[in-house]
Amino acid sequence: MSHLSRKPHWVGTGGVWDALRNSPRIVQREFKAGKALREARYVSPTTPEYDPDEAKRAG
Repeated sequence: MSHLSRKPHWVGTGGVWDALRNSPRIVQREFKAGKALREARYVSPTTPEYDPDEAKRAG
């Protein structure tokens, strides 16, 4: 079920395709925001070391 947490909120809604056609920049922004959340902010309880920012603050 962990794979669900790695998806942006709009994935699976179907609206992503309209967004890709109509607002590619918005989609890119949403994608980058989601990626930033996964890579820099989201800390998995099972893998806290995955968060690079947290690792920097810790040591």
